[in-house]
Amino acid sequence: MILTYTNNLGALEFYGDGGHTFNICAIEGLEPPSKQRRTQSYIGEDGCSESSSQYNQRVITMSCDTADGDSGILKGAARILSYGGTLTVFSSGAARKITVNEASLSIGKRYGAYTAFVIQFVCDYPHFSDVKETEAAIFKKVNMLTSSSKLPLMLSERIAEGNLNNIGELRIYPTISVKKLSDKAGENTVTVTNLTTGKKIAFSKTMVLGETLVIDVKKRTVISDIDGNALNTLDRIYSLSDMWCDLGNNNFRIDIGGSERGIEVYAAYFNEYTEAL
Repeated sequence: MILTYTNNLGALEFYGDGGHTFNICAIEGLEPPSKQRRTQSYIGEDGCSESSSQYNQRVITMSCDTADGDSGILKGAARILSYGGTLTVFSSGAARKITVNEASLSIGKRYGAYTAFVIQFVCDYPHFSDVKETEAAIFKKVNMLTSSSKLPLMLSERIAEGNLNNIGELRIYPTISVKKLSDKAGENTVTVTNLTTGKKIAFSKTMVLGETLVIDVKKRTVISDIDGNALNTLDRIYSLSDMWCDLGNNNFRIDIGGSERGIEVYAAYFNEYTEAL
């Protein structure tokens, strides 16, 4: 197992097999975090029923040692750990990451050639995710004409649906990007429907050539790279909080009012997990 911690100040690597600058002796907190549950009971009924639940923040505690006699090594590590960052776990060819909001280093005693130390990572959002983001096209036109094409043939193919496969363990909220690649004038109404859950969102906006509108469902934001905040373009009868992806395949469909020319829609997401690996 290898763990890396990175932020704007630098990067640290910790190894589970020994013989490195920083060696992992023991680690806790990579398993699913504890849950906080609220229950209610009723007179005359046995037991209780759950009214709500949520995962607690994750705390990862790592006991390590180093054989490097230079005290500056640990001082440099303490500087990097004084700021939040990203912790990535590599094991058996797989990798997952988690955001660390607070990290601390406690230096222990020296035993012969080794100095012991303990690092604690506090993660307010307790779940791990894939290291790489998954992206899928859910609306675009594909040029079918190639140098070897023979007429007659379809010159283009219209893609108006796409699958987002959530292979993780939790609901996820995608980021949807709408791109305007032509100068065709007029307002566009774009409706995004998750056919699997039955939920949808829609917006109406006059987009200009080269403009990209990014709908970050998790952060509840809509940003145009031309006009900035574009939250007011959303249709208020729908809610961003409903646009989640269930476990497994989620079939998305795009409906466009107005000219479709030059419009492309993509969805990007990270699968999420309750444990490291």
